Amino acid sequence: MADFLGVTPGYLQFGEGAMANSPGEDLEAQRQQYRDDLTWYWRPAPRDRGRELGNAAAYAFETDIPTLARESAQNISDEKLETAPTVQARYTISELSGDALEEFLDAIQFSRVRPHLEAASAMNRKAGNVIGRGLAEVDGGRLLVIRVDDFDANGLTGPEFDRGRYMAVVRNILDSQKGETAGGSFGLGWATFPSTSQFGLVLCNSVLSVAEDGRTNNRFMGVIDLPWHSIDDEEFAGRGWYGAVDPGDTADGPRRTVSYWENEAIVRDTLLHRTDPRPGASFSIVGAYDASGAVSEIEEMAEKFSESLADNFWPAMVDQPEEPARLQVIVRAERNGHRVVENYVNPRRYQPAKVAAFEKHLNDDVVEGLDETGDVVRRSVTLRVPRRTAEPSHDPYEHEAVLLVTQASDDDASRPSTAPGAVTYLRGSHMVINTPKVGALPIGARSFHAIVLAGEAAGDTPDARAADRFLRASEPPAHNKWTGTSEITSSYVRGGKTAIEMFDADVKKAVREIIRQPSRDLSDGPEALKELIRIVPPPPSGKRPRVKSVRDHEVDEDGAWVITEATVTLPKRQNGRGWTLTPVLRFGTESGAAIPVRWSSIEPLSRCEIDDKGRLVTPSSARTATFTAITDPSTHPVGARRAKVLVDVRIHTDEVDS
Repeated sequence: MADFLGVTPGYLQFGEGAMANSPGEDLEAQRQQYRDDLTWYWRPAPRDRGRELGNAAAYAFETDIPTLARESAQNISDEKLETAPTVQARYTISELSGDALEEFLDAIQFSRVRPHLEAASAMNRKAGNVIGRGLAEVDGGRLLVIRVDDFDANGLTGPEFDRGRYMAVVRNILDSQKGETAGGSFGLGWATFPSTSQFGLVLCNSVLSVAEDGRTNNRFMGVIDLPWHSIDDEEFAGRGWYGAVDPGDTADGPRRTVSYWENEAIVRDTLLHRTDPRPGASFSIVGAYDASGAVSEIEEMAEKFSESLADNFWPAMVDQPEEPARLQVIVRAERNGHRVVENYVNPRRYQPAKVAAFEKHLNDDVVEGLDETGDVVRRSVTLRVPRRTAEPSHDPYEHEAVLLVTQASDDDASRPSTAPGAVTYLRGSHMVINTPKVGALPIGARSFHAIVLAGEAAGDTPDARAADRFLRASEPPAHNKWTGTSEITSSYVRGGKTAIEMFDADVKKAVREIIRQPSRDLSDGPEALKELIRIVPPPPSGKRPRVKSVRDHEVDEDGAWVITEATVTLPKRQNGRGWTLTPVLRFGTESGAAIPVRWSSIEPLSRCEIDDKGRLVTPSSARTATFTAITDPSTHPVGARRAKVLVDVRIHTDEVDS
């Protein structure tokens, strides 16, 4: 659509580029101003001559594109403004060469940084190899810069030298300013930015959500994280900052630097110009690389970013019934400012089966037992949250997490992250925590995907909030599993780790019970073979009413679907009661869940009657029932003649829909 209209996907999805991009005053005057104002300040070595030969936080993660994508998107999701339904992210991989490279290096005064890089390279063999490779790449006329932006986020708020987001990111180490149920909690996510730079160099620009000294626009600072090094007998602790000279610093020696504000030229020249006035932060990783060696070309990096972001954050990228997705992402690749890739990350492309199952859960399109590929069964699994002794303290809770199990197809194993047979765990941040395999499957068990929504992902109740806090405390720095941690031991009574292990065991037990139910697919092929060798008999609860046939149907002159006669089969219930049903008509889509529409009228024809809530009620003796219904065209997502439709029934059992 963007190609047809001659615009970018960013413009269609976010309105990006709708505002004027020209600065309010002459760029050349601003450029001369920042050249006069900006300088590098290097932290001197301590008087006791102790040496920090690297930042240990940088070694907490792998140095590769998937890790950078996961940690950065986690931070972006956590920084979403409370007043905004969605936070939007842009990832841009830029390759610079020729004049564009020279202008960029000149803007960051790279000639003043290079002696420090060479000195640090000589002092630390491991860091030296990386720095040396980066310098060789620059000398060869090429530099990669990865830029990460967020919009409708907090931005780097707070004072220059006191507690706040700015200090936590720009100056401090292991400083987390996040709430109790955020995705991250250790202050380690930032470490992936300098560790993905061969020079440890990151540039920052921010539009603040809360003004600092009356200013909000273009808060610029450069940060470099090197090991201890010395130049001409002068020792440096390692870290350096590129900014304006602090007018309040009267100490002997080089004066420290502070944020540089509201200069459009510096943010353009360092590729940090924000195309949108909404608050948030932008970071440029200078000399970016993938230490794993898996990808090196910018097109490959863009695809790896898209894949990693979708695999880790597909639940956050799915639209909710009444609000947009929590996280929306665009990934780009550019050469000297010329765009070669632009991809709006659609999670359905990367995790189609899981996204479809999640959407069916959101739309209450679930069944009692798995019969066909794409069916979704929903169950509750109890997590017993122990009493919390730390503040805020609370008594024990029994939290009902939501388990979704969907029958997989033979095509779902195209990538390791989409292979069936695993459980996807997530909580309120909607980031995938872990995807362990389910072992000891029943003989003849069908292929499946399972999803567990725990904590605030399952609801906004006191037990859900307590469970989310508990699960967050159980996560290690990488936030990639739930286990016993020192925070669990110190903040809760004994039994926290056991509670997590029991929860995991109960989830997998429930999955095994669901997937051993028989499939109705008796056609040739693997499913037929499974039916022949199935040992465990199916439970009766696997049967549910189904639409057997729709004999007459048409689109009338008003554009409504007219279902003249639909027949529903009615299995016998164990409790001897009849069924309570609501007919449902859904418009099919190319990907994702079908879209339900409303009826303008529903009328019973035989073996059923309609109650005061507009539902069909059948007698216990009935084995079929027929009805007629007409849709409301105003609720159709597209014209009735432009899509296929599916007629089904929603079952009401003891006031619970399925």
